[in-house]
Amino acid sequence: MTEHNLVSVETQSEFSVTSGRRETRIFLKMYVDAVHSGFLADIGDENWRTLCVIASFMNEKGECYPTQEMIA
Repeated sequence: MTEHNLVSVETQSEFSVTSGRRETRIFLKMYVDAVHSGFLADIGDENWRTLCVIASFMNEKGECYPTQEMIA
């Protein structure tokens, strides 16, 4: 059986030709297979929200070290 992505993190780099600034954006992606496989139901609402909040602190390397205060 082939393993499919259920959740992944994607980074996107943008360069503004008008301002000359570069910006990196980080996205948490949930695939439809996460629903069909039961992953989303298994992880539950609270854990999904926690994952989304923690992912919002990730850098381009996928590292994140938010404090409990930052997560709250």
